[in-house]
Amino acid sequence: MIADFLTKDEKIEVSAKPDFTATFLPIPLLGVMILLVNIYLFTTMGGSQLMFKFFLLILSVSIFGFLFAVAGLYLRYIYTFYFVTNKRIIYESGIISKDHRDCRLERIQNIYVGVGFIDRVLDIGDIYFSTAGEMGVEVIFRRCRNPLELKKRINEVIDRDVLRSNLRQSGV
Repeated sequence: MIADFLTKDEKIEVSAKPDFTATFLPIPLLGVMILLVNIYLFTTMGGSQLMFKFFLLILSVSIFGFLFAVAGLYLRYIYTFYFVTNKRIIYESGIISKDHRDCRLERIQNIYVGVGFIDRVLDIGDIYFSTAGEMGVEVIFRRCRNPLELKKRINEVIDRDVLRSNLRQSGV
């Protein structure tokens, strides 16, 4: 877990997760699409026994696929973490294969917040971090609740870190 990655004088200042609602929003839409496709297949197929077996096969595969998608989204939600420590930002995701990204606070050049139309309604958004020496975005916190407030809290941590760093460099 995260404690394995922290140094001895590092402490978590901000922690977040993807928003539950935003993560599972596609599920009802997927369920409706699967239902409509199966209704269409059932109503347009002929009365033969072979077509009925084909419909049952498609229905079974659809239900299995739907459950697999729900389980995948749930596991991604449960095992995705965003942290801001007094030294760096950390993104961690995965169960068996882990995706762990971090970058030091002093390297962060820009923080962008992306909020789409539906995101505005749900008050969620993505936070993008670009760093010195890298092209593009290095770390993304996806589907965060209240992204502007979270960005503000992250900026406060970064400002404190920069102030401490400047004081150390000037010998104070």
